[in-house]
Amino acid sequence: MEKFTVIHKATGDKRRCEIEPSGNYFVLLKGCRKQGVRCTPEQFEKYYEVIEGKGGQKRTVKTDTEEWHDRLKKAIKEMEVSDVWPDVKEIYKQLLAMTWEDHREIQNSYRYVYSGNRNELVDKYKEKYPFIFNDENKIISDYINGLSDCKLKTMYFGKSKNKEIKECIKKALETKTSYESPLIRDKYDLQFTYDHKKKRATYIEEYKRCGNGHYYLALDANTAVWCEDD
Repeated sequence: MEKFTVIHKATGDKRRCEIEPSGNYFVLLKGCRKQGVRCTPEQFEKYYEVIEGKGGQKRTVKTDTEEWHDRLKKAIKEMEVSDVWPDVKEIYKQLLAMTWEDHREIQNSYRYVYSGNRNELVDKYKEKYPFIFNDENKIISDYINGLSDCKLKTMYFGKSKNKEIKECIKKALETKTSYESPLIRDKYDLQFTYDHKKKRATYIEEYKRCGNGHYYLALDANTAVWCEDD
C-alpha cells in the first residue's frame, strides 16, 4: 500500500499514513513502521490533512504562524459555542495579531524582563503589540505562558467510559449545568469538571495515585488545551 504524509490539524505533528483495503486510514506513530492508529474516513477528515502523496496530491505545508492561528481559531470557536473561559477566549483573539516567531522571541526573552532587557522588549514590541503590556510596561504573562501556545488535545476517559462521559459533558454544557465526572483510572487518573457559574471547565491527567500530572482547560465536550504540568 502506498504511504503518504499527513499532518494532525490540532498539533501540527507529521505522520506517515496508508489507506487499507477496507477504506480505513492507518496513521503510523512517530518513529514506528508498524504501530499506529486506525481511523475511519470520517475520523481521518476531522483530525488529519494530507500534505504529500496519495496519488500525487501535494499541499503546501503551513507556516508556524498559520498553524498556531488555526489552533487559536479552533479554540475560540469551541469556547464561543460552549460558553467557557471567556477571558481566555479574548486573549486568544488578541494573539491572532501576533506572529509565532515574535511570540516565541518574547517568551524566550521574558526571563530577562526584570533585568536590563525590559526596555529593549518595550522598544521593539510596545507599538506592535500594545495589548501584551500593562501600565507599567511589564509583559502580561497570560500572553506568553504555556496556555498561549494553544496546544490542543482530545480528551479521553478510558475505552469503556469515553463515550458515556463525553455525552454527559455535552449535555452539561448545553444545559449549563455544573458537572464533575467520576475519576477514571486508565493510563492516568482522568477527570473532567465544569462550573457553569464561573464558566470554567477543566480536564486532568494525573499519574496514578500521585496527584501530579498534566492539566488542561476543557473547551467543549471533546477538546482541551494544555495549561501546565505539575
